[in-house]
Amino acid sequence: MNSEIRLGYKLYVLALLFALLSFFFQVVPINTSDYFEATLGLSQNQVVNLTSLYFISYAALQIPGGVFFDKFGLKLVLPISIAITTLGAGLYFLSSNPFMLGSSRFITGIGCAVSYISAIYVAIKFLPAKWLPLLIGILESFTGCGSVIAAEPFKYLITHYGFDFSAYIVVGFCMFLLLISLVLVRNIKPEPKKQVTIIAAFKSAFQLFKNKRLICVFIYSFTTWLIIMSFAGYWLKNYLIHVHEYSEVQALDLIQVYWASFMIASILVSIMIKDIASAKIIICLLAGLGLITYFLMAIPIVFSHHGVLIVVICGGISASGVIVAFSLVPRLAPPELSGSVVGMNNTFIVLGGFLGQVIFGYVLEHFNIANIFVNYDFGILETHYYTALLIYPIFTLIAFIAIIYVVWGKLGSGKI
Repeated sequence: MNSEIRLGYKLYVLALLFALLSFFFQVVPINTSDYFEATLGLSQNQVVNLTSLYFISYAALQIPGGVFFDKFGLKLVLPISIAITTLGAGLYFLSSNPFMLGSSRFITGIGCAVSYISAIYVAIKFLPAKWLPLLIGILESFTGCGSVIAAEPFKYLITHYGFDFSAYIVVGFCMFLLLISLVLVRNIKPEPKKQVTIIAAFKSAFQLFKNKRLICVFIYSFTTWLIIMSFAGYWLKNYLIHVHEYSEVQALDLIQVYWASFMIASILVSIMIKDIASAKIIICLLAGLGLITYFLMAIPIVFSHHGVLIVVICGGISASGVIVAFSLVPRLAPPELSGSVVGMNNTFIVLGGFLGQVIFGYVLEHFNIANIFVNYDFGILETHYYTALLIYPIFTLIAFIAIIYVVWGKLGSGKI
């Protein structure tokens, strides 16, 4: 193994940890919202709207992030991004007013915006091409680890050691990654800078919208991640507590089950993808599984514990379809736009995550199916939650239709 590949593996591990941290910050409001509601006098929806600003800056910088890598290289972009993330994290845990809370999340989103891209960039630039699908699967699993850690483990840390100590741990980890990045990037050989501007990148990206099937992959990624981040990323905990009367600990345990299912399925899917034909079959099966799972979930009945467990596991497995989507998008774009198309797909994913949390909260607060079906006796069911749950079968149906349109035509053949 030559020195460049050894450096590549070290950089890949660093990028994995950065991606893990990024997804930790996406989900961490699930355990910090109560603190900010109490200290800042905000409602749950107000906190959700402020903390969701993370997704705005994160999504907006996906395409420019790819341009930054092309223009300035990993050596400059990675340490700066981790430094910005560290700043945002510190401000978040110190937030003393709503403006500071929203601003800190926005800044953290700026820093984390290139975390996912950086891991793929390292895999492409420094590591053997044959490992790319597996490396993407490992990346998705690590992002799931970040979400898992943000649930019960972080809740345990806050409960037993306090909010301030927990904040020190998180910010300290950010500073550790920053230090490691400064050490590792010194060994990267200088790259010739490409004359690529943000304006040129956007012009190229807009050309991608002429491809209808590529747009359908974006729609699939958008709707799938919308469900992931609104369901497991925030509202699943409240749903289990209020609808199924789980304790907070039990609810967080099931959230971990969801992310574990997602991580394991991501690895298995990445191994199973051998060519275009296998990718078509896998993504259709996963989209169909998601459609069935969330249609069943929206039925206004209270499931048994085993029923809830099956729904959560199936939801996590169906979410792994994003692995296949990331493998397919380069096949639908010219080689010179492969970086832009990955950035575009990730943009739709993050926008879905942001809008999903907001839409679910809005529907939960403003709509109730009991006001429509006035002659139906819902008994003790929490009809507000079942009303909000209706967005999931709607979006999974859209995802299923979109992916059927993609695989219906020719995607070529051969290896991914």
